[in-house]
Amino acid sequence: MLYFLYMSNNRFNTVAILDSIPRGELNSARRLYEDLSVIAVSKTPAPGITYSRVETEKDLFGCINQLNNYVQQNGVLPLIHIDAHGCKDGIQLANNSQLSWSRLIDVLVPLNTTMKLNLMLILASCHGGTFAKAISITDRAPVWGLIGPTQALTAGQVEDDFGAFYKTFFYTLSTSKALEVLNRKVPKNVYFRTTVEDFFYEVWKGYKKNYCSPDKLKERANKMYKLTERQQGISLLNTEQFKQLLKSQDRNVFNNFRDTYFMCDLFPNHKERFGVTYDKAEVRVAR
Repeated sequence: MLYFLYMSNNRFNTVAILDSIPRGELNSARRLYEDLSVIAVSKTPAPGITYSRVETEKDLFGCINQLNNYVQQNGVLPLIHIDAHGCKDGIQLANNSQLSWSRLIDVLVPLNTTMKLNLMLILASCHGGTFAKAISITDRAPVWGLIGPTQALTAGQVEDDFGAFYKTFFYTLSTSKALEVLNRKVPKNVYFRTTVEDFFYEVWKGYKKNYCSPDKLKERANKMYKLTERQQGISLLNTEQFKQLLKSQDRNVFNNFRDTYFMCDLFPNHKERFGVTYDKAEVRVAR
């Protein structure tokens, strides 16, 4: 029997550490595995702590696909911790190859779907927080939540900060206390943290700002008018009518994005579970 831990309203029963630190360098992933294994045995029943060495993209994908099988067959719900060098566009694996955020998203989406949108991802790599910029709300959510640094950090900083984070969380079972410890030695906002709801709302806010301002609506409506006129020879709607049409479709656009991103078509209860609505989103837009 596995012991469930709760991070906010997300639950997991296994910390899966994926180590892609180049050989010969300070290996914070291995140290984390050893420390958490000692802490875990004090819990009854003990949560799972696993360690996998990943040298290549094939290794990483194999580990994540194997976790997917474990979820289906054994009831394992992993929190994935990836320890590697990073950059703004992805991570550098132990064999020095680059793995883009989009490629990582490709392999995480099936796992997160199997887990019914419960996957927590911690990227102990420089710029790991920029993973969020590669997520699209027009696709399935690849994770429930994300924690990662927004800038370059030393290996020693990553080891100290995340080691303290996990130890605090395991001993106190308090997400807020663990996050407080994670950020205690660094300037504000060095560690980026988001959940699937907060991320969706922020992206929608950006969408409204970039595509639905009066000027942008007019521009989009004018393009629709010219396209219709070019294709059909005449447009039954003028630019202002197209503008009103775009406004009237706003709620439907939101709902379509939400239902795909939160997998509501697969799991109807997710509309209630996450409670993300157009009206709530518009309140954030107005702030």
